Amino acid sequence: MPTKSAGPTPPRYGLDKQLGLLAFVLTVFIGGVVTLWSLQQLRASAERETRHDARAMAQSVAQTIALQMGRAVRLGIPLEELPGIPAYLQRALEQAPGLAYLALLDAHDVTLYTTAPQQADDQVRTSIQVQGQMAGTVVVGTAPTALTGDLVWVKTLCALTVLVLGMVSAWLAARGPGRCLEGEHLALQAGLHGHGQSLPLDYAASHGLQQALQALEQGQQQLLEQQAAVDAYAQELLAVDFDQRMQASIARIVQTAPNAVDLAQDGAI
Repeated sequence: MPTKSAGPTPPRYGLDKQLGLLAFVLTVFIGGVVTLWSLQQLRASAERETRHDARAMAQSVAQTIALQMGRAVRLGIPLEELPGIPAYLQRALEQAPGLAYLALLDAHDVTLYTTAPQQADDQVRTSIQVQGQMAGTVVVGTAPTALTGDLVWVKTLCALTVLVLGMVSAWLAARGPGRCLEGEHLALQAGLHGHGQSLPLDYAASHGLQQALQALEQGQQQLLEQQAAVDAYAQELLAVDFDQRMQASIARIVQTAPNAVDLAQDGAI
């Protein structure tokens, strides 16, 4: 009987490895999405807090400078004639992180002194009151980003955590349900080829697997019996084919009849 030609069999990865890989991909994907969302929320919350802190600090610095400038004006010294104001403003700026610049304006909002201006996200203005009249204004620009810590180490820690969780979930999936599925797959494949009973299993087969193996064994037995019946009937026909006219047709029918081995090869899972 002619045998079927088969091409090279591609390498097969076990169900345990496939399930482990699936668990790793799902864990990393879901963990990555959750981590990105959490980091975004953390950054937004940190920006709100630092903006509030920077504005509070700017308000405190502006009030302190306004009180000191007011004392000087009450002593009869005009703001534009106060000595050492640029250096004083620069020191106040350096001692207060989260501030962008400090400026001192006169009563007509003309800038008298200012530090090196930087980009500010917000601005706080406090007037200098002397005997109920405004003698000038202290302007403080805020830079909340200076108070925001670097989140690079947080991102790195989150990425490592997600990868570790992915590997752990992959190992658990492969060693647990994946190993069980692979064992059942091999048992069914061996049963399909007719030697399932010889397969050593290191786990208790499930009730469904036992029923499947029994059904495969019964199917193999029925195929063998049917093949034997076809061969016997062919022999009877050949015995009465005295002129040998039916020999070629009988041989063709026997060759094309499916047998247990062919069905097992075609249905291998």
